Order: sequence, then C-alpha cells, then structure tokens
Amino acid sequence: MLTCGVEVSDPRIFGGRGNIIARCEPGVCRFYLDGAVAVIRSEAVRGKFQEEIKTVRRDSCGEVLASRHFVVKRQPGVIVFTGDPSRDGLIAGSGLFGEVKLLPSRLAGRLDAMAPEEARRLAEWLAAHMLAACRDMVVLGEYLSFPEEERGELHRLLSRAGAALGAASSRCDEESGICDPKARRCVIEERREGGRVRLAAYSPDQGYICSLVLRF
Repeated sequence: MLTCGVEVSDPRIFGGRGNIIARCEPGVCRFYLDGAVAVIRSEAVRGKFQEEIKTVRRDSCGEVLASRHFVVKRQPGVIVFTGDPSRDGLIAGSGLFGEVKLLPSRLAGRLDAMAPEEARRLAEWLAAHMLAACRDMVVLGEYLSFPEEERGELHRLLSRAGAALGAASSRCDEESGICDPKARRCVIEERREGGRVRLAAYSPDQGYICSLVLRF
C-alpha cells in the first residue's frame, strides 16, 4: 500500500462503495470507509465537526464524493482526499489532503523480489503517477513528463518489475471502464524538449480518450 499524508492499516478501505463519515478535531480527521479508517493529520483542520461525504457522481471509472469540507475521488486501487474550505473556517485553505494507493498483487510481488532500493524508487514513482490499479495493469494518465537523464533508469526499473509501457482507451461509459478498456487504437507519442521527455497517449481516431498504462 502506498500512502501520502494518510495513515491506513486495513486494505478494506478499497472495498465496495458507499458514503464516508468524516470526524475531525483540530489537527486531525478520521474517515470511516467500508469498515476501515483513514487518518489524516493536517494543520489545515481548525475545528471539531462531523459530516457525511456522499456520492455526487459515479461512472464506470470510479466515483466522486463531496461534503461541505471535503471532496473524495475513488478509482480502482486509488483514493484521493481533498480539502474544500467553507466560510466557517473549520478547514483552512484547499488542496490535496492525502491519498492512498494499492498496488495490484502481482506487481507488488514483483517489487518485493527486487533489491530494496530499486523497489523503493519504483514504488515512489508509481505513487506519484498511478491513477488507477487494475488486475493486470496500472493506469498512469494521458501523459508523462520527466528529465531526459531519468529515462534509462526508469526503463531499467520497469523491466526489472516485468512491466511494459503501453496505451489503452480510458473512456468512462457504459461500454467500458478504466480497468476494462475496449479495443480502440491508442498510440504513444514521444517528444524531447528542454532536457525533458514527454510521453503522450492519444487516439488517431478522434473522439476517444487514451491513457498511458503499465502492463505486467
């Protein structure tokens, strides 16, 4: 499990769907999801309150939940918490509160078999770029940008983990989902400029959205 600003001990946090209960007091919030608890400590929490975070949008790729003070986005293997301040001053400022990501078991097993330092570097890279975790692939988004000198190291780490970069449809509709891409033509375009490499996934056929993915 990869975390950023969140304390989680139970992977049940990723199970099922439903509303979330937030219980906050100065400096800390606890989010109750599906029998598990996510704890986020932040100076932005200025008061004591409790509220229910309810689903406001759901599609084949995931769901968005919102309340007076929070927005939570859930996709397969990924939960992102964002603060949404109101005039009551209980939440100061807006922005990322924390996120939790669960690697697919097959990929996690391969990281466990790597040298600890290599596994740590790859896990950090995945934590920064992973938008969804599926059974046989990780979804990264429409594009990636990184320093040109890191390209060789990234390729080596992905190869050690048995992962290959590709592109797949990421359209969220009744026909497909983020973990069930349909057979639409997606390609990767690579550009180098200003010492950086930019990889972008796109469809030559207009109207389709594509994402970069790691298959393993």
